[in-house]
Amino acid sequence: MPVIPIPALFAAEPTPPTCETAGSFDFEDTFPNVSVTVSPAYDGPGVYQLTITAENGATFSDGTTTKTRIITVEGALGFQSTDPAAPCFTGSTPTPTPTQFTPAPTPTPTPTPTVLNVGVLAPICDNDVPKLRYEITATGTTNTTVTITWINPGGADVVLTNQPLSGTVNWPGAVSVNGRGVDWPGWRQLSNGTWVQGDEFDWVRPSVNVLFQVNPEATVTVAYPPSSPSCLTSPVNAVLAADGQLSATGNDPRPLLAVSTALAAVGFAMAAGGAWLRRREQSAD
Repeated sequence: MPVIPIPALFAAEPTPPTCETAGSFDFEDTFPNVSVTVSPAYDGPGVYQLTITAENGATFSDGTTTKTRIITVEGALGFQSTDPAAPCFTGSTPTPTPTQFTPAPTPTPTPTPTVLNVGVLAPICDNDVPKLRYEITATGTTNTTVTITWINPGGADVVLTNQPLSGTVNWPGAVSVNGRGVDWPGWRQLSNGTWVQGDEFDWVRPSVNVLFQVNPEATVTVAYPPSSPSCLTSPVNAVLAADGQLSATGNDPRPLLAVSTALAAVGFAMAAGGAWLRRREQSAD
């Protein structure tokens, strides 16, 4: 009967770990007539039981047939920052303190100045109706309408709200029927059909201040449009009907203007006066 030396059991030493690599265990059966089992099955670092069993009638020197041993496989030694005596000790790298800084203040954007230009501004006569034609350019604002105020220096103003930025508006006091002028500011008709100067719209002639408000605003002084041989902005008094009576407003007195050179001269003199513009700019609300 063969006898197996006990030292064979103690030759099963695990591979020691290093700083980066875990230990291992790889037992080789170098003796005959023995079987070796490991429980649990080897799976990296941990605690295992090694069992060696004598076979084929063999025994160990003490007469037994089974020997066991506990094997511990250690993991990698790793970083040992708290133990300077450890094989793999390395002083920890200090964490850098972040640099403290105060961010630069966000600059306040400079607002775009709002500017209002009142252009293509002209008093006109259209089918015997005095009108004001205007065109407004507004920058630095999103407003798309204008408030037009005819400024009365001695009473209530005439205010037109929500007007387009370009267009044509009637002169205050002008009255039209079917698109043709039949009454004019600064004139009133007596019961006998005679026109005389003076009514509640005297203040719009010979010129008037007009305020355009989009935000900002501009005030413009405009001259009342003069009559011409083809368009009336004032009535003609000395017009007789066929029956010898003074004519009513429904009659058309314009043919007599062809021979009224004095009236035409006055009209063109008023046109030469023109309109002057005074613009005032202000910042948007």
